[in-house]
Formats: sequence, structure tokens, C-alpha cells
Amino acid sequence: MNRRWNFLFVVPLITALVAYVLTQRLLFTALGFVVGYLLMEGLRFVFLPPYLHRAARRYQKGDLEAALELSQRAIEARPDRWEPYYLQALIQFSGSELDRAELSASKAIDLHSEEAVAHQVLGQILFAQGRYDEAKESFLAAIDNGGREGIHQFHVAAASFRLGQWSEAVPRLELALRLGIDNRQLTLLATFFIAECLKQLGEEEAAEDYYAQLLRYSKELANLQQDLHIVPDYPERTALRKDVDAIAQLVHTERSP
Repeated sequence: MNRRWNFLFVVPLITALVAYVLTQRLLFTALGFVVGYLLMEGLRFVFLPPYLHRAARRYQKGDLEAALELSQRAIEARPDRWEPYYLQALIQFSGSELDRAELSASKAIDLHSEEAVAHQVLGQILFAQGRYDEAKESFLAAIDNGGREGIHQFHVAAASFRLGQWSEAVPRLELALRLGIDNRQLTLLATFFIAECLKQLGEEEAAEDYYAQLLRYSKELANLQQDLHIVPDYPERTALRKDVDAIAQLVHTERSP
């Protein structure tokens, strides 16, 4: 759910290591792991709302109906915690319930405004609706609240790109690519966006360098084209389709003798 809770997963490893150091016996090491696992589950219950972990696991398995029900039970158990609302926003977004997802994400932020992930998911929900100004504000809020990865810079830049703010998008796209985006499809889009921005700014030679780099991502382009067939018909989908078609044309042109 949140990286700060990742420490719970090292508890069984620590107890197993301690058992091994003290006894040098595999049986006691295994027992130490079991004890650590039980302790981890107890700590998870104390720190996180009930049902939240189960809801997250169902969501990861694609069982949105069960995940939504469990997230609602988590909210009912701990209505003052932001995490269930954040997870519910993710589930509703995945289920194309944008209005509900926006309300859930906003509620998570109301409860704890310093969570970058909550601002990030709200930005994605707004971006999907073509509400780029609002999405950009949410993406910037994610950065202000600790979002330090390339993906955070990419999302702000993508909103700037859609708004025609070329000079503002370029440095963020450069930073996103420098930091690395843990998604090659988004890296492809970032490369295309920066080329388009540079072209709009009259920097033709620099733009051509980025256009040439698109050839590296033929597999990602094919995946994007395939994904467009299953993406819900959000307003952003129309703009994305135009981008993907333009990339495909550029790649075809570059490969032509």
C-alpha cells in the first residue's frame, strides 16, 4: 500500500537470521521465520486498517469486485485512515468509475494531504478525463510531498504537453528520462513528447535526435497499439491514439530506405 510499511516484510527475515546466528540450526531458523511471519501479521493488523491487505491482494489479482468490497469494509472499520480510500480510488479507476475514483482519492487527500501517492492517483484520474490543468496541479502536489522519481516528472510534463506548454515540458521530460521511468511504454511517450516540444520550439536538430530514438522502442510501440484496443473511451484516449499513430508513422518513415 505504502512504502513506509515495507519494513514489515523484513520482520520474518530478521527473526530467521537471529535464530540462525544463535543456534546455527536450520530447524530453529525455520521456526524463527514462522514466528517473524506471525509477528508481521500482528503488526500489520495494528498499523493498517483491517481488510486493507486482503483488499490490496485481491486488487493485484484483478478481482476488482472483491477488492472493492474489502476496501469498503476497511473504510467502515477505520474511517479516519487515508489508505482504504486511496486503494478504493485505484480499484474504481481500474473499473472505469472515474467520478467515484476522484471522490475516493480526494477523500484520501483530505485525511492525509502529505501522501504523494494519493495526489498522484488523483492526477491520473483527472488526466484521463482530459482535465489537464487540474491534473498538473495534483502531479505537482505529488512532487511537493515527496515524489522524487522519474514517473512523477513525466506526469507533470505530460500534462504540460497536453496544455501546449512546450518550454515548461522539456526540462521535466529531460529530468524524467535522466532519472529513469520504470515503464518503457511511458519512456517511449516521453521521448516522443520531448521531440514534439522541441519541434514546436523551433529546435529542429535536437528534435530529430529524439525522433531517431523512437526506433529503440518497436516492441513498446506494438504494446501501446494493442493496449489502445482495451483502454476505456476516456477523453485522453483520443489524444493518446493520435500520439501513437504519429509515432508509428515516424518509425515507419525512419525505417523506409
